[in-house]
Amino acid sequence: MAIINYFKTKLAIYLYFAIGFVLNILSWLWVMYYMHPSGDILPLHYNIYFGIDHIGSGWFLYWQPAVGLLIILMNLVLVKINKSKQGLILYLSLLTVLCQLAIGLSLFLLFINHF
Repeated sequence: MAIINYFKTKLAIYLYFAIGFVLNILSWLWVMYYMHPSGDILPLHYNIYFGIDHIGSGWFLYWQPAVGLLIILMNLVLVKINKSKQGLILYLSLLTVLCQLAIGLSLFLLFINHF
């Protein structure tokens, strides 16, 4: 039972936000160094059923990490507002990590299937 309580501590919550922030930085770096976005038309979304289903300017590839950064910032503001609600803070911190994982996975799968 002690290990379950560790995942709810303040240190663990800070760790979740730090992991989310590091994953967001890795998403930015992935887009910059491996996808090389430019003004050219590139696929922006890949679907396993239909293949490439959204194309546009390559600069729009930066929107995914930008939305991830916005999610981190919004969750940090919500944590500051709701300091007394420990359960909500835990869910927001875990949601931050899950969103960053989803964004990173979508960029990775787009890279594998097109670049």
